[in-house]
Amino acid sequence: MTEPTQQPLNFLHLSDIHFKREISGGVYDLDLDLRNELDRDAERVLRAKLTKVHGILVTGDIAFAGLKDEFDIASAWLERLCDLLDCPRDAVWTVPGNHDVERRIIDESATLTTYHEKLRATNDIDTQIAAYMKDRIAQRVLFEPITHYNKFAARFGCDFNADRPFWEQDLILNDDSILRLHGMNTTLISSWSDDNAANKLILGSIQSNPLSAFGVTYLTMAHHPPQWLRDEDQVNEHLDTRAHVHLFGHKHGQTLQQINNSVRIIAGAVHPNRREPQWQPRYNFVSFNVNGADDHRQLDVRVHSRIWRENAFGADYDQNGSDERFYTLHLETWNRPAATGRVAKNKDTDQGPSPSIEVAAEKTDESDQEKTAMNKARRLAYRFYSLPYDSRIKVVQQLNLIHEEDEALQGNELFNRLLLRAKEEQKLSQLWDAVQQAHGDDLYTDNPFHS
Repeated sequence: MTEPTQQPLNFLHLSDIHFKREISGGVYDLDLDLRNELDRDAERVLRAKLTKVHGILVTGDIAFAGLKDEFDIASAWLERLCDLLDCPRDAVWTVPGNHDVERRIIDESATLTTYHEKLRATNDIDTQIAAYMKDRIAQRVLFEPITHYNKFAARFGCDFNADRPFWEQDLILNDDSILRLHGMNTTLISSWSDDNAANKLILGSIQSNPLSAFGVTYLTMAHHPPQWLRDEDQVNEHLDTRAHVHLFGHKHGQTLQQINNSVRIIAGAVHPNRREPQWQPRYNFVSFNVNGADDHRQLDVRVHSRIWRENAFGADYDQNGSDERFYTLHLETWNRPAATGRVAKNKDTDQGPSPSIEVAAEKTDESDQEKTAMNKARRLAYRFYSLPYDSRIKVVQQLNLIHEEDEALQGNELFNRLLLRAKEEQKLSQLWDAVQQAHGDDLYTDNPFHS
């Protein structure tokens, strides 16, 4: 049995932040101190326990009412948190929650209400979802309530649409196998009437049943746990057989549970409602490391739970006095391939950030982002989508990327098409320079697309 030679992949797991328009970040924001203490706790404890942070995983309810201003506040906070933890600003992965839905749109649309009612009532969820996703009008109507979430999440490659019902991103584990992040959208029919009884939500097997691949371990992310879904039994079966780690939010109490050969983590809320009887903010550090080789491989999962007590965050100790929960999961047989400088990917499932210009995850030296599979395409997409809308339009016009056939496209659908065209026309190097010039900062000085 070989010993691992590289460090684990380490993440912050946050959920239910609930940034509120005209409150969050203001003088009378009661949660401002709480977030400041989270920043301080994460920076101090991570330095001691995990050394290197490879990213932040957010399982929904980033906003409170799905409004643009709320996502703007979230963006600024996540950037600052990444800087404190010395991880790239683009190393954030998100999924939407019910509070990321702009419910006013549902209230004002009889068409959308009809679609919701039909999806809530159907006995064949997969067939009905597929039928709506083939209808251009239904597509746009169904995804309109998460418009502001999608604009926020596009910079991280975590937006959703009919052609992209889930997203995926590959990261390299310590034995050169892949940890594949798989983001799912549980908000397709979310509205004021959501509950875990008569008005459950839906997911569908296209999202919940990721395709198996040798050397790939799945980590799934969704906001609502399966008991909030009409297709709960199917989702549980798919996740338990295809994914080793399941991350959820929504429930403001934390749950850590090993189910057969998988671990299910419900994060708890960073900002629970202060009127809740069990108000207690939480967040987690999670760490993944592969031990063994061949048919003796195992995934070691460590969870460090942090909880708000006595006006500060601290460790949540178990009955044995440990601040760490440890889980060991068996992995299938896989042999490390001969060194090629690249790690194989399942191209048929490549739904990574900015799929238009995604490239295969590259193996890096430990000193080069320490085995993180951050690639240049992801960074370009992050920088491009971080620009204001008018600046993005100016950049693509400058490079003559907009053609007549793009007239009917809007929003992220348009920009994803233009990123693909930049790749096809071999203009990614020029695009990087134009985006850097538009930002006008010194955050990244070298153009990674220069040959």
